[in-house]
Amino acid sequence: MGTTTRPLDLVAAALGCLILLAGQPVSAQLRIVSYNTNDGPRIESFIVLQEIGNESTGGIARPIDILLLQEQDTGTINGFEAIMDGLYGGIYARPALIGSTAGAGKPGVVYNTQTVQLIAQVAFNDLPDVPRPVLRYQFRPVGYDATADFYIYNSHYKASTGATNEARRDAEATLIRTDSDALGEGTHIIYAGDFNIRDNDEDMWSTLTAAGALGLGIFPADWVKIAEAAVF
Repeated sequence: MGTTTRPLDLVAAALGCLILLAGQPVSAQLRIVSYNTNDGPRIESFIVLQEIGNESTGGIARPIDILLLQEQDTGTINGFEAIMDGLYGGIYARPALIGSTAGAGKPGVVYNTQTVQLIAQVAFNDLPDVPRPVLRYQFRPVGYDATADFYIYNSHYKASTGATNEARRDAEATLIRTDSDALGEGTHIIYAGDFNIRDNDEDMWSTLTAAGALGLGIFPADWVKIAEAAVF
């Protein structure tokens, strides 16, 4: 596939992905998964990741291109990379940076080197009420030019109910929106991770989906059905 200026179709899978897209309808696909594994991997992880790749969504079944993980350490990230390599033949990688944490593990990513390039990554946490770092990745589909670049924010929001915890989740959402709105017009963005919310009435959800410098956030799934099926 040669260099092209076609925009990219981002197919988000799993709970906790919110897309902020600018541009026109597109013709390529990526399978992007957000997954809090609470450490791991475990015996069943091989089967779970294999079946995600086998799942047909919108008529598309493909191996995971980008696996966003939460509650990890260096050893578990290496373990998930090894599983993906075992499934698909040694084509996955993970960056050295997986962030720090104030508790409950770190965010990280494993990605398919044949379908995406990791252009840059940034870890930031510059608000006292944000308990864990946010990792921002800049990816580019292989064979495309910089106009197809997109950014992913991988987060693990503060858990639990109550006004204090909700305020801390909103502080992280505000940090993310401030950073993403500064990326410039035409930027493609995914907000992903473990949101730790019970419904879409929380302030953090309003912050992520509010109109900003780049537009409105769009949830690429039916919130009610996901909320009913999910275990929080």
